[in-house]
Amino acid sequence: MATPSEETISPTPLWEEVQQLYPHLQFSPAYLPFIEALESFYREYHPELLLVETDLQGIITYVNEPFARAAGYQPGELLGQNINILRSDANEPGYFRDLWNTITQGHPWRGKVKNRTQDYELYQIDLLILPIPGPDKKPSRYLGLAYDITHRLETEKALEQLRTDFEDGLRYARRIQRAIFPTRVNALQKFFPESFLLTHGRDIVSGDFCWTARSPMGNRTFLAVADCTGHGIPGGLLTMIGYNLLNQIVLYRGISVPHQILAELHKGLREYFLQDEAEEGRFVKDGMEIILCSFDYGMTEVQFAGANRPPLANPAR
Repeated sequence: MATPSEETISPTPLWEEVQQLYPHLQFSPAYLPFIEALESFYREYHPELLLVETDLQGIITYVNEPFARAAGYQPGELLGQNINILRSDANEPGYFRDLWNTITQGHPWRGKVKNRTQDYELYQIDLLILPIPGPDKKPSRYLGLAYDITHRLETEKALEQLRTDFEDGLRYARRIQRAIFPTRVNALQKFFPESFLLTHGRDIVSGDFCWTARSPMGNRTFLAVADCTGHGIPGGLLTMIGYNLLNQIVLYRGISVPHQILAELHKGLREYFLQDEAEEGRFVKDGMEIILCSFDYGMTEVQFAGANRPPLANPAR
């Protein structure tokens, strides 16, 4: 018996209606007017429903216009044809054997089927097949109800590819970020041998960074930990701007007083984001929360400055 995926057999309002209707689909001489009435009903409430009926040998005895259109035919061109005229080789081996084994035993079957049009183009349908019982309670014909899901699946595939490309870009950005920042403990322990560094960003690319440096005169060591605005790519780009600004302020301009360093950092970020001027009729509000410590050569004195972040010290040490 075919075992479609849970996604394939997930309930929908239409299929729930059909399940309620199914016990009343009994064989009778007036069956054809009934199926025409069934199509008329679903044409109003489910205009995209594909409807097809075959005999026990798979010969098409009824087809509605949406089903024929999806296959690239006129309805009259499909009447009298075997349903296998639509079969493609894109389905898994044994797929149709399991389908027929299920419905010939009188059990409904539902799954995704890849068919081919008259022009040999593939299309995919979400198909429900109902065996219609005859007077002997055995299947007398098969009723198929389906939706054409080709475009939906193509859209899902395109979105999945976009997501994959985006995540690949994020991972490459993370490699660049790790190459620039001292994210490994040995880089931090160069200045602070008994330290450790714990990082766990919410996204692949982090908006947090740790910065360490020694003053040009070699008499002070600096440590900064910052949390930038945003996550992912925006936060990652801001970390690189902040990291480069700190290097310029301390290593090239020689500023060593923590609150002065943060004042210059604030000024540099304002220049980057034009926060002191209107940009396109709005104000940009980007920045970072940061703590900055400056240690003397003997690690006996520490100077602190913070932006929205207080210090946390252990007085027992």
